Amino acid sequence: MDDPIPAAIAVELLHTESIIHDDIIDDDAFRREREAFHAKFGLDASILSADFVLGIILDIASQYSDLRIGRELSKAVLRMSEGEYSEMLVQEKSGKISPQEYIKIIEQKTAALFQSSAKLGAIIAGGKQQMIESLADFGLNLGIAYQVQDDLLDWEQKASLERALGAERATLESMSHEYALSAKSSLVHLVDSDAKDRLMELAEFAVRRRF
Repeated sequence: MDDPIPAAIAVELLHTESIIHDDIIDDDAFRREREAFHAKFGLDASILSADFVLGIILDIASQYSDLRIGRELSKAVLRMSEGEYSEMLVQEKSGKISPQEYIKIIEQKTAALFQSSAKLGAIIAGGKQQMIESLADFGLNLGIAYQVQDDLLDWEQKASLERALGAERATLESMSHEYALSAKSSLVHLVDSDAKDRLMELAEFAVRRRF
């Protein structure tokens, strides 16, 4: 079995870079009460960081003989970029979006990376196709539940996407729990184990966290 650590590093690097660019696009000077990367190091360095990080990710992917690793990382980048662009369009139009449109955006922007993370783990572990698909579904639903909960925690700040959402807080709370339940249901085909229990706990934590 291949070492999963390099792939995990690639995922984390991709996540970090997406945060840097998200703060630039949203013109946020702070993230979690800390100065944003572009505010501290400048716009030019922030933009160039994407090229640098992409080079690292490509190098990591090339170390795996299984071509699915690089392909999955590429898919995550494409979907996250599409999600970010969709949110930009919402910001420009300053209109309302439906809960379904909201879910579609975060499915790409946030949940795509959760999905790829879970799928990469299954692939590197040598899992059969059913396991890969089950964990991919788990990651997707977990990512949606996590982001909805994240938006609920920031509800009072009313970021651009939440401002455009034509739904009440209670609707989002229901959606968060619904997707967390779907995440747990995705694991039904996996054999009972400590690892499966940890994943179930992770799904529950996604909607009960307060930070």
